[in-house]
Amino acid sequence: MEKNPMYSNVKEYCEKYPLKSYNIFQTYLDLCLVKKYEIKNFIDVKELKTIAFEVKNPKENENSIVIPMGINETWSIETLNKTFVELKDISSIIYAILSSDSSIVYYRVSKGMVPPSKLNNTI
Repeated sequence: MEKNPMYSNVKEYCEKYPLKSYNIFQTYLDLCLVKKYEIKNFIDVKELKTIAFEVKNPKENENSIVIPMGINETWSIETLNKTFVELKDISSIIYAILSSDSSIVYYRVSKGMVPPSKLNNTI
């Protein structure tokens, strides 16, 4: 991981959150190299002891917030609510859930009730 030239872009956060470094780095690679998203900002999410990526998806008008997490991490409605409070003024969070084989599944979680007709394209 450290030998990859792109590692330097997330090194600060991987060192700050060593238990989440694999998730952070793999999600970063996927967003940049596979999805071709523009990374606008790194956001420290203290509630989850990780970072979020503010990204620009070329298919959407607004930026999205992507939070990497491992498939075995647990979370609750309380944790989701605290994360929404910490990140302020966002209507949804996209969780990048990594499995042990490095595959990533993305789930969008919206704040409150959202009718299906108002959902944006999937990530």
